[in-house]
Amino acid sequence: MLHKILVTVSMILCCSQSTLPQGFRPEPSLGYRAYEHDSGDWGGIYFKERGGTKRLVLQIYDLKFCSMDFLLFGIRTMGTWDGLYNPDTVNPYFDKIDRDSAYALYKTMYDDKVISMTNGAFFEAPTETSYTKLAYPLQYGGVLLASGGSPFGPRAGKYPLQVLQANDSSVEIRDYDYTNGSTMRNAAFPNQVATLNYLNHPNIKEFPGIAGGYKTRYHLLTALDCDTTPGNETIVILSSNYDLSICELAAELKRLHPSITDGHILTLDGGSSISLKDRRGSDIIAPERGVKVPMYFGFRLRGKEPMNAPKIMNPRRGEVVHAGHPYYIFYSSKDEIAQFMLYQDDTLQGTLDDIGVAFHRGLFVWNPSGCKPGAHYQVKLRSASAYETRSEYFIVDK
Repeated sequence: MLHKILVTVSMILCCSQSTLPQGFRPEPSLGYRAYEHDSGDWGGIYFKERGGTKRLVLQIYDLKFCSMDFLLFGIRTMGTWDGLYNPDTVNPYFDKIDRDSAYALYKTMYDDKVISMTNGAFFEAPTETSYTKLAYPLQYGGVLLASGGSPFGPRAGKYPLQVLQANDSSVEIRDYDYTNGSTMRNAAFPNQVATLNYLNHPNIKEFPGIAGGYKTRYHLLTALDCDTTPGNETIVILSSNYDLSICELAAELKRLHPSITDGHILTLDGGSSISLKDRRGSDIIAPERGVKVPMYFGFRLRGKEPMNAPKIMNPRRGEVVHAGHPYYIFYSSKDEIAQFMLYQDDTLQGTLDDIGVAFHRGLFVWNPSGCKPGAHYQVKLRSASAYETRSEYFIVDK
């Protein structure tokens, strides 16, 4: 699947801890040990043995030394505009990819700067399908990419959402107001993803007779303020490679730091989807065979990024783009983009204007309202260094 194109949505954040010069680390008395050579100024990956092959895996990222990327792989179609949790009901079908192919693409872009890669957002379709809608809202660069379609959310009455909000220097966890989407309309945080607090997870609320909730593999994330600068600068992720209750894992997470409380523990997609790769591409936690997901979190060291030719992910061959709605074009480029151009039958029709407010390169929001219905359309991208690439042929309809 190396012909697929990686779209990197970067969120660069910083972290340190005044009481520990090397940054936040687990206390030795808690029983965590560093994973081989996967530690440094950026943080570390740690194991806690639980007997046999059972392990808890702790990830700590000091993000003044590394970057956190949202890794997306394009869209199959813009969908039917039926999202549930934001007044802007955009709800595209995102392409899914297995973790080996995703890691190979990430490594192609950042080479030895890659630290790790883990799965991220909840999604709706079975893990073996090739595309899916996201379960909850996702925003990138101030653009709402998805407003979510899960039945387990605020409209169900008992599954309120929270939002992980991020900019280039801080991370916040806030309650999500789905009635008007105001939580995600905070210009200070262009990159945001909504999810469930662990106490609102269906595996607790739908299984009241099981102490601590239904047992499976879980991914939990929290944000810490580890220094004297206002705001949270530390990302901590605790995962299990074996079945346990979500409350058991949350209790372990809260033991790590006195600032970790119930109200600030978010769930990532768990169960059969959980995966974590190290800097060499080896599996620390492997998902079930054949699992594909639409989004990963990538972590990499900061530094000069290599130049490469731009690549355009979509529209896909034969895709129908509807002139009545904005359309997301995903692309990958380390170079500044000079132009997006529209062709039909290999004849230039004009240049495209980005109607979005993308904070990082990787997303172009196109309004095709002026396009005449027809076939054999292409979008052409030209970078500032004169690299060019074209999309596959697609169709424009009303």
